[in-house]
Amino acid sequence: MKSSKHNLFYRFIIFLFIFSPIITYAGDLYISPASGSFEEGKIFTATINVRSIDKSMNAASATILFPADKLEIISISKVGSIISFWAEEPKFSNINGTASFEGVVLNPGFIGSTGKLISINFKAKKSGPAYVSFSSGSMLANDGEGSNILNLLSVANWILKPLSLEAQETSPSVNLNKLSGFNIKEIAKKDKTDPVSSFILDSSQVTLEIDHYEISIDNNPKINWVDNGGHIYQSPILDPGNHTIIIKALDINGNYTIDSLDFYVEALKSPKIIDYNDLLESNKMLVVKGETVYPLSKIIVWIQKIKEEKAGTANVISKLFSSSEDTETQDLQMFEVKSDESGKFIFVREDLEDGAYKLWVESVDDKGARSEKTPPITIIVKPSSLSVAGSRISNFLTIIVPLVCMLLVLVLIILYGYYKVMLTRKRLRKEIGEAEAGLHKAFNVLREDVKSRTQKEDLSLAEKYIEKEIKDIDKELSK
Repeated sequence: MKSSKHNLFYRFIIFLFIFSPIITYAGDLYISPASGSFEEGKIFTATINVRSIDKSMNAASATILFPADKLEIISISKVGSIISFWAEEPKFSNINGTASFEGVVLNPGFIGSTGKLISINFKAKKSGPAYVSFSSGSMLANDGEGSNILNLLSVANWILKPLSLEAQETSPSVNLNKLSGFNIKEIAKKDKTDPVSSFILDSSQVTLEIDHYEISIDNNPKINWVDNGGHIYQSPILDPGNHTIIIKALDINGNYTIDSLDFYVEALKSPKIIDYNDLLESNKMLVVKGETVYPLSKIIVWIQKIKEEKAGTANVISKLFSSSEDTETQDLQMFEVKSDESGKFIFVREDLEDGAYKLWVESVDDKGARSEKTPPITIIVKPSSLSVAGSRISNFLTIIVPLVCMLLVLVLIILYGYYKVMLTRKRLRKEIGEAEAGLHKAFNVLREDVKSRTQKEDLSLAEKYIEKEIKDIDKELSK
């Protein structure tokens, strides 16, 4: 009875082991800290992290929503990120209350409980609850298929508190803050594509003397800038798109205040690719023709080789930019050509290896203003018909020549064997003929010595028998 109960127990355990669901860990995108309180007017940092326990992740993207009336983003940092390649640079809009990014982790991807993607520097604008969430997101596995392994998009609930009286009394920036009148204004440009933007640093209402400014644009390193009295700061050459300038004004004692401003640099009109040979033989020249609305301008041509196994578009994010031998792209090269007086341009390249390539172009004017890049075109370079035929003939000969040589050797071996056999037969037949002649001679001698008739008849019979056997051997050798 006891044994029966044990058997039933073991069967139950085996049943649970086989039929119980297998627990696997999918991927999560989460915000850290998920909760906390921050004072109004203060800047704090939140990180966007990824968790992938049992599968290697090599691509992630997300769009984050935040209350624009309570929070504003000062900057986004990529420092310490596991992302290796940014398919979409981190960007944000304080008007819409959004931030987004899209990036790739180089092979073999990321596995772990905490992988930093980006960090966001928020400023608390108004007291009250602040709910931050994801409106969308994705995590792609490094499985060769770009499977989405995202399981959970977490949220963050923060409490924004009014600045405490004690903090106001002890704050080093109390005598120099935004309330005292410091602000940034962009100077309107006649040419909105001008890559250099100018800003007025209005500190006319500031009660203390400003010593210098710390200025950073987007996620670039900050610089120290001293006003020469004109109160106008000019940016370096910037790419087209949205930008954020952050300026900290400091007095000689280190008291400071910060202001930021979103601004936009308009792109030049993109050039157009109007003609190209998308399939060409390796001994032919690649010719790409295009046009731009800017005569005598610089055209930047980008060309990038794609490995054959990654040339498909299904896994652009998860594989196109992976590293090592699984990387889908390699050898990014840049070339410059110039448009003529009518805006036409031609790019020629004749040393392309066999394979697949992506190619796109952009315009750059004499001020350094750039256009958006054109959508990439795909070019396939294949071996020439002659080289293919030569390769096939070479492959054919590689197989046939050794086979023919082996057959010739085999035939020679057979002929040599046949020759040796015939030579042996000839020698044996000669020996048999000599033996037969000797036999008859011996029997003739014996007959002369034998007097009895009966003995002579016996010798004749023996001679005939031996002669018959010799002739049978000779017949076998003659076959």
